[in-house]
Amino acid sequence: MSFEISEDAIYNEEGQVALRYMKQATVLASCNGQGANEYIFTTKANISMAYVNEEDVECMLQVTAGCCGEKQKLVVFYGDETHVRRWETGGGR
Repeated sequence: MSFEISEDAIYNEEGQVALRYMKQATVLASCNGQGANEYIFTTKANISMAYVNEEDVECMLQVTAGCCGEKQKLVVFYGDETHVRRWETGGGR
């Protein structure tokens, strides 16, 4: 079974997919640990988001994080219309 990007995914003009990071902080996240497929999730309007190349979406959706012995949780999700609009415009309605 192959991975398919959600039909609700939001793309930018370069064909990259909007992904949101769970925490409201600027974060460097990478596919398969360190390497060439790194993305900086920048924070605007209290939303941490990045546009990711299509071939990296499956991997980025598997990124986990945790603190202080907590169970690792998935922290990257598809950005929805509201989050993308607020992130791109810096807030507002």
